[in-house]
Amino acid sequence: MSSHWHLHSLSGITPFFNQGATLIAAKTNWEYSVNNGLFDKTDTKAFEKQVIQVSKDTIILENTDFPISVLFLDESYRHKPTRDYLFFYMPKNKCIHASCMCAMNEIDFTQRPEFIYNDRVTDLEKAIKSRNLEVENLFKLTAEYDKEKNTYKLPAFNNSYFEEFKQRGTPMEAIVTGFASYDLNFIQSSKDSILCNLIAKKISAQIINATVYECIKQKAYNNAVHWAQILNLYQIGEVNFMDTMGEAYYNAGDFSITQHISNQLAVLNPNFTNQFKVWEQNKLNEN
Repeated sequence: MSSHWHLHSLSGITPFFNQGATLIAAKTNWEYSVNNGLFDKTDTKAFEKQVIQVSKDTIILENTDFPISVLFLDESYRHKPTRDYLFFYMPKNKCIHASCMCAMNEIDFTQRPEFIYNDRVTDLEKAIKSRNLEVENLFKLTAEYDKEKNTYKLPAFNNSYFEEFKQRGTPMEAIVTGFASYDLNFIQSSKDSILCNLIAKKISAQIINATVYECIKQKAYNNAVHWAQILNLYQIGEVNFMDTMGEAYYNAGDFSITQHISNQLAVLNPNFTNQFKVWEQNKLNEN
């Protein structure tokens, strides 16, 4: 059962195919895997009859003692890592396997009364509530390492922890929306104090990065530029965030600075050969 096409979900499947196993995967994920060489030189045509390609909610093992509901997450779920995504719900056990969409970790709420959680958790909650599922335990993809006990914790959470986690935390989207609503004059005049506040609260750089793209989405391009400047002061030297800044400047129409950032990225990282063209294409796609 594969939740999405990323290799940590799908890798290593070929030997199981050779033993006659059946793969459950979203239709678009299977097609992406085949078309983008994830199986290297393997002839996948021979395996297609062993693949159940899912495009909507369905049930597998329906006539057994342990049926499994396959939940299909379409485009209305905005925080998935791939276009389509599958959850697997075991009604007899009241368990749901959400892979890396179960983006939670074990938090001592007394030590961290305030925290921000990944928006994938919001989509996970939506999938459960919209289908009226009775869930007692949730499973994620990877286990946390317990340094004190020198072992891995179970990659599972009970529903009471899930509910408390959501109640105590704040979804990332709410923070990003709040930052993106800042007035341009306020950002310009308070840039240093905003940066100091972000540092003091140990806000994830990914949240600031998401704020830049939210401003671009809202066509608040000058706001995007200033947030990108804050981002690159917050985490100096990160090429991906320099890439974000270049895209912000491109959308704001300052092509001289855009070209300069593109040139710098090409020097720093061979994966960024001509980002100016990438930002140009992104803008065309947006329109």
